[in-house]
Amino acid sequence: MWIQKFLSDVHHPWKKSFKHLCHIWNIKSENLTFVKHDEVPKDNFYKLVFQAADKGNTELKNTIMHITNEPIPKELTSTILQLELEQICQLPKRKTSIKNKNLRPLHQNRAFRHLELFTVGDILHANGKVKNCPDRRYWLDYNTLQEYIPRNIINILKQSNPNIERAKSPKLLLNNEWKDILKIKSRTITEYINNKSTTEPNLSRISNALGISISDTQRKNIFRELFKLKLDPYTRQFQFRLLNNNIYLNRRLFIFKVIDSPRCSFCQLELETLEHFFLKCTKTRQVWANLECWWKEIIDSNTFTLTDKNIMIGTDEEPHADLLQVLLIDAKIELYHARRTGNPPNIKRIINKFTNRCKTEEITSRKSARMQQHNVKWQPIIKSLYSPKRN
Repeated sequence: MWIQKFLSDVHHPWKKSFKHLCHIWNIKSENLTFVKHDEVPKDNFYKLVFQAADKGNTELKNTIMHITNEPIPKELTSTILQLELEQICQLPKRKTSIKNKNLRPLHQNRAFRHLELFTVGDILHANGKVKNCPDRRYWLDYNTLQEYIPRNIINILKQSNPNIERAKSPKLLLNNEWKDILKIKSRTITEYINNKSTTEPNLSRISNALGISISDTQRKNIFRELFKLKLDPYTRQFQFRLLNNNIYLNRRLFIFKVIDSPRCSFCQLELETLEHFFLKCTKTRQVWANLECWWKEIIDSNTFTLTDKNIMIGTDEEPHADLLQVLLIDAKIELYHARRTGNPPNIKRIINKFTNRCKTEEITSRKSARMQQHNVKWQPIIKSLYSPKRN
């Protein structure tokens, strides 16, 4: 009982002093089963504890050292799996072959040192079968580790209930059925991929957030305009995932138990959903208001209004609609990444990222002799960049 209390209680008052004594007595094992306590003084209290543990483990030791054909309890199987390899090597073996005589010391085994293998359960399953080597670089040393384990222990595990720890092979969902990957033929997977039909994009989540209905024709136009824009793969992929409701915010991450709170990263008041984070959050609305003022100054228009529809899916009715959509996508990406800091991004950061696109496209346009098209497309940005009134 004292040993169980000592091992289960992390804040045991004797824990620190006992570890110091174990260092003095050369006791390296954390599992107090089968501990060699020859160097512990006879008049010491812990000597009596270890002797009492020896009497309690007599049945376990006799079962391990002597072959039996009788069924064994589940508790014995779990205890054997928790035995440390260093303790196992100290147990006397009934038969010693020439192969076992040539074994190196356990601490010289590379798999034992590098793969952090401490117990029998790290090498063997509950049914006595050897586990696969986690690192192929040490597979040879890993296979020799089972030779350190007495044959009696392996026989006992083979007689135990294999349902305690069974190796689970990975499975794959094919045609609504979970199939074992090791038993699936490559031809089956190829036929499944060839016959699989592509799923059409679904904008139902976006339409619910905006409170509008999106027809099939509008849906096709939205994605067609997206892929016409000159964007890098990451920016286009982000907008594509946003339209398909594949952006993971705090509400989803909290359900998956990835984070501790589902609240908004900026205001900490509401649940961080798609519509709240990009449309309703007060700090996000301030970013859109500043961006709207800057865009009005760029296009020299007082009638422009940045609507929720423009923010989420874009528009082709406004002047310089292509540039506006690229600007809004850049702003949404910066907002999404700013969740890590808990504060919305600076408006200057979004503007600098957008204007750098103009400079990058200018370099490519000079090489391809398309400066005229470039100047027409980026005319308001070029005017603001090279205007003498610009601060």
